Amino acid sequence: PNKTNNSSFNEYLQKFLKHETIEADSSWKFEVTYIEHLFQIIEAIIKNSKINKLIIPVIAQGVTTQYQFTKNIFSPFGIQVLEIDKNRIFPLPKLDLSIYDTFKLPKFSYQNVINQIKKELKGLRK
Repeated sequence: PNKTNNSSFNEYLQKFLKHETIEADSSWKFEVTYIEHLFQIIEAIIKNSKINKLIIPVIAQGVTTQYQFTKNIFSPFGIQVLEIDKNRIFPLPKLDLSIYDTFKLPKFSYQNVINQIKKELKGLRK
């Protein structure tokens, strides 16, 4: 994982490495993006000349909250994740995901992203 930018995930990652409790927001809903999925989409675009001038939402299919996402990733490692409500309610964009089926683009499920990140984290923990 990217460990250098100033993101919530990197804050959580540092707490994970130090075996500290994490607090995560349960109000903000979002759809997860994962870099490996982006790479697979780019590869599919390169291989298919019919895909051009399109906007492709690169997301894992499934809505989550920061709390649920963080808990799913770090709890299996024994890290306590506390739920906080920051009342950050943002409307989710309406995305047409039919482009994935139309152009046979690779899909990532939410659970697939969680599994991939946990696999990466195993390598970081000593």
